[in-house]
Amino acid sequence: GLALCRRILTEQDDTHVFLCSRDISRGDTAKEMLLVGECRDDNDNTSSGIAAIDESRVDVVQLDVTDDDSVRAALEQVQTKLSAASSSSDDGKENKLAGIVSNAGILWGHPLPDLMDVCATGVKRVLDAFVPLVED
Repeated sequence: GLALCRRILTEQDDTHVFLCSRDISRGDTAKEMLLVGECRDDNDNTSSGIAAIDESRVDVVQLDVTDDDSVRAALEQVQTKLSAASSSSDDGKENKLAGIVSNAGILWGHPLPDLMDVCATGVKRVLDAFVPLVED
């Protein structure tokens, strides 16, 4: 997820990312890594020297895909931010999401119902909530 956020932010200089994390402190850490230009690989090795990102382009949103209340709260936070950005926009256009990346997941060592709640039902829960915000 972090690498994808970095890529979106570095390749499209007019984008804003809502970085969602079940654990808000891990989300804050991920944002900080983006801001200072660090990146971790799959083996948790850290590299730097990557262009830093402007803090105003990233919002950390707490989101537990298995919890309806958490999804609703995240949706409200994103809607509020989009509404505020639309109000302050010079072009008068409504701000919408350009896309949704749902990469929450668990695998081995978890009971099947938990796995299904995160990897299937959780994805549907998030998409049902956020797809209406996606630009046509």
